[in-house]
Amino acid sequence: HEKLNLSADVESRFGDDMGTLYRIAADASLSYQLYEFLGIGLGYKQVFERDYLGVPVGDWLREYRPHIEAVFSVTLKSIQISDRNMFELRINQSSPYGIRYRNKLGITTSKGWTKIDIRPFVADEIFIDVKDGEFARNRFSSGLTATIQQHFKLKLYYLWQASRQPGSWENFNILVSEFQFAF
Repeated sequence: HEKLNLSADVESRFGDDMGTLYRIAADASLSYQLYEFLGIGLGYKQVFERDYLGVPVGDWLREYRPHIEAVFSVTLKSIQISDRNMFELRINQSSPYGIRYRNKLGITTSKGWTKIDIRPFVADEIFIDVKDGEFARNRFSSGLTATIQQHFKLKLYYLWQASRQPGSWENFNILVSEFQFAF
């Protein structure tokens, strides 16, 4: 059914001047397009991450993230604008569970370039810890997506992340590669 979509993606992040793989995440989602401008989804993400500045090699922390989302979108001439609203339950090894709200505003071209449908994009995402009522993170990203095969997409992008730490904000510059399978 073309309104129903099943997707899975794998994301890897490298830090420390591209010398260290510090995060791997896999996400599976089922989404349904209710209207042309509104889709809803349900999914699960498994995250393996390490603080490459302080955790010995091989010590990966696990986090389990079931999530629900609603995505509003509109196309204006050659520009597509989307607004994803997500709630995720965060279950991890190192702290009590948490609930986080994420809002991601994205802009891309409505039509791709070349045979592999290359599309540039920019996006900004905020993170709010619902339990604490605290603005916890902001991410700005910019890059390209490409449709390699009918059900296979590649996404390469730069990600700037500002995360709240006790008493300050910590900034990260990250190069991300993401592979997505969708049916």
